[in-house]
Order: sequence, then structure tokens, then C-alpha cells
Amino acid sequence: MPTDKDELTVVFEAFDVEKKKWLKLAGDISVLKGKMAGLNLMPTAFFCGEPATALQLSRSYDEIYALIGKLMTDAAQEFDQIGGALQIAADRYDGSDQQSAQTLEAIYGSGRDEDISGGP
Repeated sequence: MPTDKDELTVVFEAFDVEKKKWLKLAGDISVLKGKMAGLNLMPTAFFCGEPATALQLSRSYDEIYALIGKLMTDAAQEFDQIGGALQIAADRYDGSDQQSAQTLEAIYGSGRDEDISGGP
């Protein structure tokens, strides 16, 4: 049967694994956003013999390009915030566990080298 310390270790490891995953995703998205910067196209890239159509296609591409860029920026920020929230949760979980242990110790005593029978 696992001890309380073993259970806490598993909880903290789970927080740490999740935190690292989300922070890595934030970094990965930021890298992709940087690589996307060079993917803008001039209206001439859409030339199909009809200038009005080329301009319309270019505007549509620019709108989608801007949307994807915004989504990537937002995703990187959100993923980073999730990683930060997981760190805060781990810190608070640890603090609440320590507080609970201190409260129980104050109520029941440490149980170390004490005679709980009350007799001599």
C-alpha cells in the first residue's frame, strides 16, 4: 500500500508532466508562428488572367493568414497560462497538504515518542 508521501509524489509528478506538456506546446506554437511570418503572398501570386479575381483571392488569403496568425498567438498565450496555472495548483496543493498535516498534528499530536495511554 502506498504511503501518503508516495501518493503526493505521484500527484506532484502528474502536475509537473502536464505543466511541461503545456509549456512545450506554447513554445512549439510560437516557433510555428515565427515560421508562418514568411508565408504572406502578394496579389500577383493569385494572378489568373483576371486582375479583379486575383485581388479578391489575395484579400481572402490575407484574411485567413491573419486569422491563423491570431489563433497561433492566442494558443501560445493560453498554453503558457495553462502551464502557469498547473504550477500554481501544484504549489497550493503542496501548501494545503502541509497545512492539513500541521493542523492534524496540532489536534492529535505528532505521535512520536509519546505515551498515548495517558498513564505512567
